[in-house]
Amino acid sequence: MAPRRPLCRIGGVLRELPAGDNLPSNAIFTGTGTLPALTLLLAASTTTFTVAPVVSGDVLAAGEPINVTPAADLPNGLNIAWARVVAANQVRIGLTTTIALTLSTMTFTVVAAR
Repeated sequence: MAPRRPLCRIGGVLRELPAGDNLPSNAIFTGTGTLPALTLLLAASTTTFTVAPVVSGDVLAAGEPINVTPAADLPNGLNIAWARVVAANQVRIGLTTTIALTLSTMTFTVVAAR
C-alpha cells in the first residue's frame, strides 16, 4: 500500500495534498549572542549575532519572518522585545529589562517559517 500524501484543507474540504505541491516547512538556525550589560532599571538594548543553519547550505535572508527561542531560561527581568533578520545569517534581538543585569552570552534557536 502506497503511503498517503499529507492532508490539507482545500475549499473547506480536507483532501490529500495534490501531487507536486509542497507543504511549507521551517528552517532552523542556531547562534550565540552576547547579552549586553543593562545597568539601569527599565533599560533597553540590542544584540546582533551570526547564526548557522542546521541544514548545510541554508541561508537566513534579510527580512524573513522568524521566531527566536533562548536555549536556556532568560535571566529574571530580561525580555525579548523583538527579533529580525538584518542581513544574511545575521539576527538582531531587541531586549528590555526591569532590573540591572551584567554582560553574558546565550545561545538562541532561530526558526524561519518558509
